[in-house]
Amino acid sequence: MQYEELKKFSVFRQAEKKLRLRAALARWATQALLLLLALILLHSLIALPPAGRYFLLAPTLLFLLYSWLKHVQRPLADRFLHPNHPSLNSIALRIGRDYPELQDRLANALQISARAEEGEESASPELVNAVRAGIPSLLDGIDLSRHLDRVPARRWLLRLAAAAALFILVWLLFPKTLMIGLERTIYPRRDLSRQLALEFRVQPGDGTIVRGGPVTIRAWTETLLVEDLQIAIERFGRRELLPMTRGRNDTFSYVIPALRDSLYYQILYQKSASNKYLLRVVDLPMIRSLRLRLQPPSYSGGEPILLEENIGDVSALKGTRIEWNAEANKPVAEASLCFRSGRSQPLNITGRHLSTNFILRAEESYYAELKDGKGLASENPIIYHLRLLADQYPFVRLLAPSGDVDLREDMRLALLIQAQDDYGLSGLTIGYQVVEENRTEIDSSRFNRIELPLGRPGQAIINVAYTWDLSASPLLPDQALVYYVEVRDNDTVSGPKAARTDLFRARFPSLYELYEEVNQAQDEAISGLEENYEQGLELKKKLDELALQLKRADELSWQKKQEVGDLLKQKEELKQELEEIAEHLDEMVEKMEENQLLSPETLNKYQELQELYRDIMTPELQKSMEKVAEAMQKIDPSQLQKALEEFKLTEEALNKSLDRTLSLLKRLRMEQQLDQAIRMTEDLQKREQELAEKAMQNQESGREKLGQEQEGLQQDLQKMEEAMDALQKEMGSQPGMPEEQVAAARDELAKAGMREQMEAMQGAIAQGNTGRMQESSERIQAGLEKSRQQLQQAKDALTGAMMERAMRALQRGTQSLLTLSQMQEELLRNSSGMPQTSARVPETAERQQQLSSSLERVINDLYAASKESFGISPRIGRALGQAQQSMQQALQGLENRDLGQAGQQQGQAMAGLNEAVLQMDAAMQSMAQGQGAGMSMSEFMQQMQQLADGQEGVNAQTLSLSGAGEALSLAQQAAMSRLAQQQGGIRKSMQQLASEASGLSDLLGDLEHIGDEMEKVEKELAGQRVNRSTIARQNRILSRMLDYQRSMREREQSQQRKAETGKEYHPSSPSELPGELGQRRDRLQQDLLRAKEEGYSRDYLELIRHYFESLGQREEKR
Repeated sequence: MQYEELKKFSVFRQAEKKLRLRAALARWATQALLLLLALILLHSLIALPPAGRYFLLAPTLLFLLYSWLKHVQRPLADRFLHPNHPSLNSIALRIGRDYPELQDRLANALQISARAEEGEESASPELVNAVRAGIPSLLDGIDLSRHLDRVPARRWLLRLAAAAALFILVWLLFPKTLMIGLERTIYPRRDLSRQLALEFRVQPGDGTIVRGGPVTIRAWTETLLVEDLQIAIERFGRRELLPMTRGRNDTFSYVIPALRDSLYYQILYQKSASNKYLLRVVDLPMIRSLRLRLQPPSYSGGEPILLEENIGDVSALKGTRIEWNAEANKPVAEASLCFRSGRSQPLNITGRHLSTNFILRAEESYYAELKDGKGLASENPIIYHLRLLADQYPFVRLLAPSGDVDLREDMRLALLIQAQDDYGLSGLTIGYQVVEENRTEIDSSRFNRIELPLGRPGQAIINVAYTWDLSASPLLPDQALVYYVEVRDNDTVSGPKAARTDLFRARFPSLYELYEEVNQAQDEAISGLEENYEQGLELKKKLDELALQLKRADELSWQKKQEVGDLLKQKEELKQELEEIAEHLDEMVEKMEENQLLSPETLNKYQELQELYRDIMTPELQKSMEKVAEAMQKIDPSQLQKALEEFKLTEEALNKSLDRTLSLLKRLRMEQQLDQAIRMTEDLQKREQELAEKAMQNQESGREKLGQEQEGLQQDLQKMEEAMDALQKEMGSQPGMPEEQVAAARDELAKAGMREQMEAMQGAIAQGNTGRMQESSERIQAGLEKSRQQLQQAKDALTGAMMERAMRALQRGTQSLLTLSQMQEELLRNSSGMPQTSARVPETAERQQQLSSSLERVINDLYAASKESFGISPRIGRALGQAQQSMQQALQGLENRDLGQAGQQQGQAMAGLNEAVLQMDAAMQSMAQGQGAGMSMSEFMQQMQQLADGQEGVNAQTLSLSGAGEALSLAQQAAMSRLAQQQGGIRKSMQQLASEASGLSDLLGDLEHIGDEMEKVEKELAGQRVNRSTIARQNRILSRMLDYQRSMREREQSQQRKAETGKEYHPSSPSELPGELGQRRDRLQQDLLRAKEEGYSRDYLELIRHYFESLGQREEKR
């Protein structure tokens, strides 16, 4: 056991020596490797002479020797020369210091054991044995290997590995450089320049280069690091020395950007030279000239396009044929076009000429691949691109109507369509279907189609005016026609592309809806006029206050100027509001006329109301506003005061005109509502009769639909009753209204049991009882007819009463004005020649004031009557206003004793009064003719002349459009559509004129033939089919209209001159005229009227009229 423990200590000692020696050797090797690397790098970078090399080498070797002796020699000697060093006892002492419980006990035990072995008898055998026996117990649990110091050896080995890695890395990066440095280090006395002078490495050496291609020549030395190299180039018998550029890794290069000809070259360094190399220039096959011809697809209508030379990129329509032609730089054996998609297309080869053609189908790129007879292939070919030009979708829009519309009575829908495409159009279609009015979901599969003619096929832009006749469509008032316009282009390669407009709706509104819209528009117009009138009165009040303040002020302050400006601004706003109301009123009247919602008499009154409304904003008002603004700019109080006075007068006249217009509109609305009730009654009668006829003929399958229609009649009956109740209530709030007749009409409906009869009719339809159907239908129609008659009586009473009141007012006014005219004449005669200082001047002025006051009362009376009738025209008001103004100026002249001015103004006042009397007399005659039976011949001939003038205008415009050629512009097509509408309007007016004048002549049948011709012209204009026959037909229409007028005039004259048997004419002179001027005027007018009633010819009547006028003038002179 003792020997085993001692052996452990010996092993521990040997291991410790190995670690020390290993650390020392690693340390010395690290230092030597780093010093060698530094020395090699230094010699690589600096070419030192031998003395310098020895100077560096000697200290390096001395340092390595010193390091060996200091660090390696002792560990090496201990390892191999001193096996027992250090002693085991010293090792035990060192281990004991690490274990406090041992301390020096292990060392003492080993020492005693060692002495015993050496034969010393200092200790007893028993002690020695006891000590040896205790050594294993002391070493129990102690691992001697843990006490080995491995850190120095490990550290230096890692440093050695790092140094070796650094050396290897630098060597790998700079092998040539380090090789030179190593040789210089190992052989410090050797001269290497001669040994390495001829060792060049050259790239590419001999080679074949494509003409025009770049060449880079590289060279380096294998055994010698040189500072520079030169290249010698020989061509065309000349030699040229050029420097080479030094690059990385001591490599030198020379670049020839474009080599055009063969050459020799050689690398030089001092007196050394490389071999001579040849660069041979060859031509690879390539495209020298390229030419493409493009043939667009036929639908585009494009001409062939020849691209510029050497342009291989193509941007064209799909389906374009590309003719590809090229010239090569040399004859080729193989050639093809290679596409990016992977396909290739062989080229036709004829010597150097290459050709092919293909169709452009998709976007891709391509290049030409060539190969000559020696197998040389083209390199770096140019890549060309094929791009598709987009064939845009067509575009279509509906210019008119621009949205949903209500159809008119004629069930014609005028469409103005504009469509275009980049290459042409092939089709134009209207898609439509009839749906329930409130239905929002549209079944696209149920659309019907109408193909419209395009005119010339392939047009890129078209403007089509199409009048769509919907009279044959099964469109009911509770249904709507949903339609769109679709256009297709002429793409025959990918197929036609289509575009369509949004969905639009056209509906035929019921009669009750139309009247509801009209009533609403009238309410808005009345409300707007009332508001404008109230604001006008307020403005007049402010003008009065401002004028009074200006009279008291000497200067025009900024505040007053601001107030005047505010008033002008307010007036301008009121003017704009009136213009907007006028536009709405025009639209309302146009809608009523288009849908025939009014009787001709009521429509004429609305048209007169329009004219009256347009006359409200007189030029005098605008001028007075401009004068006020001008006076404000000049800051002249007197001028501003005068301008304000004129403005007040015009504003007062405007307010009166506005008040009259408002009153007439209210009364006219009642007349319109009577027309509405009459029309509703007639509509119910017509629909009930048609429903009964269908119910008699229909089978059981259609009873449900007929029952629904009957239910709709009941609802419309309720609407009519509500309208009559509202009309009766409104009439009751105003005097002189025939509300009793309206109430009687309402009672007729109740007496007939209209609702019960309609319910019975609905039940009979459901049961299929034809007898009850017929009985109920007859009772319903009879009750409606009685109600209609009562309503017609109410309307006649309303218009008759209004006309009677207006006639009485005109008669009273005429009498009063004649009296005033006589008195003004007498006053003028008395004041003529009167001296300015006469005492009678104030009396004359007082009498002039009395005449002016009397005239004002007449004006007020006529103004009140004018609010109920159109018979009192604005011309009467203007004449009376002129007379009143002249009387005021005459009074001013008398007060200023300017008798000349007073006499002149008195004469003008008389002229104004006489003009007013003549206008009032003409108004009474017109009203008297209107009360007669039917239309007079003069009115008929006048209207016929107007229609002939209108026809002449349509003919002239049609003739100007007929020479426009096949393709009509948008404006020309719109103009032709308007002409179609004008032609239709003339036709309808002539038909209405013929019906109103049915009792005047037996030649009215000729008008029917003229109407047929007009209808044909109307259709040709609407269909854009104007030709020579159209022009001839229009000329024939105008000629017949003029011939018809001439025939009517000749017949009238022959009838008036025809002798009558058994009748004597007793000539009589007019009776003696009364003494009073007004009575004399009345007698002359009555005699003239009697002469007209006697049936004298037109020429003779003219003589009679001149005779009576001469009598009147003579009586005035008296």
